[in-house]
Amino acid sequence: MRLDFRKAFGMCIPATDWFVNGSVSFELIKGLPAALIALGLGFVATRIQQQQAKVATAKLNLDLFERRYKLFEATWHELSQAVQREHIAISNPEFTNLFPSAQFLFGMEIRDYMDEISKNCTKLWLIQERTRANQNIVPQELITAQTDLLKWFAKQAMEDCRARFGPYLDFSKWK
Repeated sequence: MRLDFRKAFGMCIPATDWFVNGSVSFELIKGLPAALIALGLGFVATRIQQQQAKVATAKLNLDLFERRYKLFEATWHELSQAVQREHIAISNPEFTNLFPSAQFLFGMEIRDYMDEISKNCTKLWLIQERTRANQNIVPQELITAQTDLLKWFAKQAMEDCRARFGPYLDFSKWK
């Protein structure tokens, strides 16, 4: 005696009736193309979303780079001006107003560096004021201090400024 599994499990559709119009299996198979298309569209939508996220991240990095680069330029300009100008101002408000942005975009390391530059500008200004009061002759006790400050500003402008800002402006980390 042969065992019929269809009857044992309550299946009442004969094997020849699977593709007959109106059967459950026919209706399931009829919906298969729509399900495959929906699956394909879902995959395409996921890839588009991933690409949009990648573009948004790149735009954020570029915006951050631009804001950081403006602070780098302002800092480098301040250093260069301290070396090039004969008379510097006691404090450059345009520069000191950038301190909060520097702290936000870089952290305390760069903010403290910018503060150090500002303090050294003030020291150089004081030396220049004492020189003016001394008939434009640098007082003997300030010659070394003035020379050291000018060397410090020159070194910062030529090397150290780029080295300090470099890790924050590195494109290779974006890839």
